[in-house]
Amino acid sequence: MNNKKSGTKTLLMSVVMSAPGPLIIGLGLLVGKSSTQIADFVRRSAELLGIIMAYIVYKITAKDGACDADKKERMERLSNIFVGAMMCLGGSLMLWIAFTADNAEKGNVIPGLIIALLGVVANTIFWIKYRNLNKAEENAIIAVQARLYGAKSLVDSCVSIALLSVVLFPGTEISFYLDFIGSVVVAVYLIWCGIKTIAEKVKGFCKNPIIKSMYTADPAPMVFGDTLYLYTSHDEEELKNDFYTMRNWHCFSTKNMVNWKDHGEIFSLEDISWADDRAWAPQAIERNGKFYLYCPVHKKDGGMAIAVGVSDSPAGPFKDLGFPLVDEGDWNDIDPTVFIDDDGQAYLYFGNPQLRYVLLNEDMISYDKTVGVVNIPMTEESFAKGSHTTGTSYAEGPWFYKRNGIYYMVYAAFGEGKKDEHLAYSTSHSPIGPWTYGGVLMTEEGGVFTNHPGVVDFKGHSYLFYHTGELPGGSLFHRSVCVAEFTYNADGSIDTIAKCDGVKAI
Repeated sequence: MNNKKSGTKTLLMSVVMSAPGPLIIGLGLLVGKSSTQIADFVRRSAELLGIIMAYIVYKITAKDGACDADKKERMERLSNIFVGAMMCLGGSLMLWIAFTADNAEKGNVIPGLIIALLGVVANTIFWIKYRNLNKAEENAIIAVQARLYGAKSLVDSCVSIALLSVVLFPGTEISFYLDFIGSVVVAVYLIWCGIKTIAEKVKGFCKNPIIKSMYTADPAPMVFGDTLYLYTSHDEEELKNDFYTMRNWHCFSTKNMVNWKDHGEIFSLEDISWADDRAWAPQAIERNGKFYLYCPVHKKDGGMAIAVGVSDSPAGPFKDLGFPLVDEGDWNDIDPTVFIDDDGQAYLYFGNPQLRYVLLNEDMISYDKTVGVVNIPMTEESFAKGSHTTGTSYAEGPWFYKRNGIYYMVYAAFGEGKKDEHLAYSTSHSPIGPWTYGGVLMTEEGGVFTNHPGVVDFKGHSYLFYHTGELPGGSLFHRSVCVAEFTYNADGSIDTIAKCDGVKAI
């Protein structure tokens, strides 16, 4: 909230301090002009309109509950496109004036020079302020203002040099060429910044981390209809016993990978009477009109167990069964991943350090007790040699799915001699193995000890969700969900996927 108030005040101050510039330079043109000074007047007038628009939209969208996520994103996008358009307009008119204006008359350009020099200082201060605001809490309007003021600072530096040459060397070729070159450089740079801003906003881009309002981890995407739902665990800001402090699960949704709707808390430890701690990595699935959310929790007076929440809506709220689905009395029963095969058989894999599975019955809230809990052989052929307790790289966080006849098991892994998790994958031609190691999916560099995969195809695109510590204050216990788009090779293999800045709209 404080960041929003600071953003509003900073934008208002930008309007107040930008307004006198066009007026003073306009009056200065009555007593003397140069192509740079005329161009500067046009540029400042266009920028002022853009800043006023940004202030109005930010003031509206910064109010809690003033508009939903989609409306907020549309308003921010239109505002930033307008700012980009004003930058392009100012730059284009500056180019036209530079090549067509009569440069014979120079007169007194001191007013323009003073404004430009003051602009270098003021715009640099605003640039730093907007950058810090956006770093503390990312916002589309604030981010574009940071770009605008960075450009304004460089532009005013060029203008100052050009006008200073007119003052020091009036009527000389030096002043003429510096004046002309100053206009052209300023114009081209503004046009480039404007085009970049418009291109980003027209295409749409979601910058990582995709959830910026809270610390989230263990992403679990699920596609239902034309919407992708993303279920996450939640790292509390205040830690208990310097360990993962996690009490609930949240849901977010998108139709285009850029605009995310926050559905809030959908399930929590308070809803599970038999659990008392560790609301860890979830996954959801739909069957027969019901939605099932599988969650690992700590059982009172016991070890880890798997709870199931049931809902009529993908966005919850979910209601607990009243008892654990899987409870072996140990600490292995974590990180459930669920998949329904083409023949209707549902599988629930889970485990750290041992990968296990059960065959779910059609009701999705019980499993075939005659088969029981099956342990997957932890071999180097299946999961590669690693430094986890089984001697393989497999650690935790399995993600099970099928694509083009190939079964994939993606998981968090420890390489030989490594202390942080990377992501790896194995494949099989059967839902129960044997598994064949496929390779490293994402390296441990840039991570925060743990990682957790979530893989999904959505509207013709393939995505890997993961988590890092990129949000301000991020750490081992304060993680943030990110996403990267990737492609499969012709044989179904996957090359290593780099952590990235974000994804484009679809």
